[in-house]
Amino acid sequence: MPTIPQLFYTYTSTYGKDTESNSAIFGKEAYTYSVVFDKNRHSIWSRNTEFGIPRINVDNDIDTANIRNNGIPVLTYNGATSFFYVNSYGAISIYETGKILSFDAYKGNEISTNSNILPQAVTGADFIDKFKWEINGTSISSINLKVYVDDESNTPLLNENFNNGIRTYDVPNTRINYQGIDEQVIYAKLTVHDNISTNERSYDDSKTIVVVSFKSCWYYKVSVDAPELDTMTKMAIEPSVDGTIDPTSNTQYFWIYVPNNYTVVMEQGGGIADLINDGTITDSSTGITYNKFRTPRTNVGGATYKLKFTKVNS
Repeated sequence: MPTIPQLFYTYTSTYGKDTESNSAIFGKEAYTYSVVFDKNRHSIWSRNTEFGIPRINVDNDIDTANIRNNGIPVLTYNGATSFFYVNSYGAISIYETGKILSFDAYKGNEISTNSNILPQAVTGADFIDKFKWEINGTSISSINLKVYVDDESNTPLLNENFNNGIRTYDVPNTRINYQGIDEQVIYAKLTVHDNISTNERSYDDSKTIVVVSFKSCWYYKVSVDAPELDTMTKMAIEPSVDGTIDPTSNTQYFWIYVPNNYTVVMEQGGGIADLINDGTITDSSTGITYNKFRTPRTNVGGATYKLKFTKVNS
């Protein structure tokens, strides 16, 4: 520190960074009524204010807290909140909060489209191999990936925390193991925690996707005798689906096996067609019991039937 005040001083910062000049010059009593030349930053200080500094990479460690506390918050194009701070010499500094740009579940190298599967035991390798995401933000503290069934308050099947650099997570085969039942849904939620989030105001971002939805299936087949489940065609139940009797034979029936918690109405030619109930059959692997139905007559010229399903007590 100089002992006798002068009109002009020179200072040479080691790296030419903002933190150095602030520490050496800002708030020093001897410099209050003087002009200080920072030779390395090529700037001039006067009364605790710096002028003339070019905004180049040597000044990239400006205090982000200063930007956040004194900047103007703006909602940017991708939905993130960005703080814009303009200093005394006109330079703009930006702090952008964390934002998830994309989040997908993958089976192999393709985005998983296996949204409806018959209730059954699944593991990580059975329905998903990895999760991938893209995020941006100036100061993200952590990332959380949670996989759960139906409601986030339920015990998660997977709950992992990562640092900001992680973009892909390979699912361990034994980590997710679940016996699904009809109409349950497995969700995956990605949350990005931002450093500036507080109890009063959160700048965290999250996105939830459906990984698997468990759906009952109905089975059908054209056959003379009642077929076994493993020989039939399986389809997920939808509000309305079409089925056609094989027109190549007039000695076969159109068999339909429907879960016992659903009712089915068959239409043909705009009217309701008759169905004969032929008892039940239980799938040994899932424990689901199916009602067996068939058409009352053998094939009539390859007629097309529309099936409408309704959940019992829904």
